[in-house]
Amino acid sequence: MPIDILFYIVFLSQIVLVSLYLPGRISKRIRYVFESYPPSEFPKLYPEPFEYYEKSLRIFRYMNIGILLAGLVLLAVMLGYSGSGEWDVVFPYFMIQFVPLIL
Repeated sequence: MPIDILFYIVFLSQIVLVSLYLPGRISKRIRYVFESYPPSEFPKLYPEPFEYYEKSLRIFRYMNIGILLAGLVLLAVMLGYSGSGEWDVVFPYFMIQFVPLIL
């Protein structure tokens, strides 16, 4: 049982760090660039219309919130599941967490 508890702690920390903290830092940095380097003063920095970047940031945030909720649901299901310690379902979730970063 201690290995299960350790796994749940590590998995929860992965959910929080990769789906909440890291995207929050990325969003914060992008907003800093938007505020510090506005398109009116730095038009070459924004080859697309500014709304395109705002929409992309919004989609990025919503995707990560959805993945965070899916991870928490998966963790809750795993806590209630009295299986034989097979955690194969976690690897696809790990891959899904990085989809917003790749896009």
